[in-house]
Amino acid sequence: MLNSAALRSAARAAIVMPAVFAFADKVIGQPQTSLFAAFGSFAILVLTEIRGPWRARLVAYLALAGVGAAFITLGTVCSRNAALAAGAMAIVGFVTLFSGVINGYFAAAASGALLTFVLP
Repeated sequence: MLNSAALRSAARAAIVMPAVFAFADKVIGQPQTSLFAAFGSFAILVLTEIRGPWRARLVAYLALAGVGAAFITLGTVCSRNAALAAGAMAIVGFVTLFSGVINGYFAAAASGALLTFVLP
């Protein structure tokens, strides 16, 4: 018997990830943007399973996209210095994982958000 949650997650990723990658590669034309688009969509679509009413899920996914954009920017800035990157990862990792006590949506999105920080 197939796990329906895993099947939905795989179907979303199989449909959205190639489209996002193609858009980033062909329209934007920057190789790094294509890489971030591929891994960012993987982080949001596969590692994150947000449940609830569709409006709440939409808001949660949009918020995760905003946090992901901020984490990519912060990670890129910190990537120039190893000590700064390690310290920032400790702080961002702790705050992101500990934010799960606030709300279930925060807990569900933590692993996807951390990947967007680690990638740069």
